[in-house]
Amino acid sequence: MRLAAVLFGATCAVASVQLASAADLSSRVAPLPVMPVAYNWAGFYVGGNGGYSWATVDTSAVSFVNGFEASGSHNLNGGFGGGQIGYNFFPFPHFLLGFEGDGDWADLTNNTTSCRDAFHCSNTDRKDNWFATARVRMGYVQDDWLFYGTGGFAWVGTKATRTIVVEPPATSFLVGQSASVSNTRTGWTLGGGVEYGFWRNWSVNVEYRYMQFNYNDNFFFSIPTAGRQINAQQNVNTVRVGLNYHFN
Repeated sequence: MRLAAVLFGATCAVASVQLASAADLSSRVAPLPVMPVAYNWAGFYVGGNGGYSWATVDTSAVSFVNGFEASGSHNLNGGFGGGQIGYNFFPFPHFLLGFEGDGDWADLTNNTTSCRDAFHCSNTDRKDNWFATARVRMGYVQDDWLFYGTGGFAWVGTKATRTIVVEPPATSFLVGQSASVSNTRTGWTLGGGVEYGFWRNWSVNVEYRYMQFNYNDNFFFSIPTAGRQINAQQNVNTVRVGLNYHFN
């Protein structure tokens, strides 16, 4: 009995020392660090954008009566701004696949006077009023950063006014006459950019895109000999900054 009591007391003493040591150790061990949560790029997002655009329009003029006349190149430039909406998902780790559509009001303008000869001159006033795209985005995600390429369909709303400014005496009554054409052009776009998730559901991106449109405009005047068809290829460059909110 006495031996059992001694063993019980020794066991209690050892247990007390171990508990005290454990309590002291726990007070000295630092808590586990909180791991940062990676930015979530998946899901729907909406945002706004703005930027600057410059373009060249390569044209050839064809008379309705006399056939090909002349060719030329003109520059347009100006600012734009609008909004975008899109959706992202991850078919593979780090590989983002998404779809985005955007629409922007634009103010790209050009005013050019061209002459076939000393007796036939006209002034053309061009303006791009808006453009829109529907695109695929593919990119690589590394934490808060997204590096991507994009491409798809593009549309631009244009207006052109052609005014006759010089005519020979026999047709001088044409001077001052104007003809206008307003159309929506369809083309394609290709580009890329980088996007940064800087705070919670918000991200900002910088993007370059190229757009190309091929079209022809018919300008009709009071006599057929003054009518012209203008065949054009428009090459548009845009640089924009966008701000997005992600619903994730």
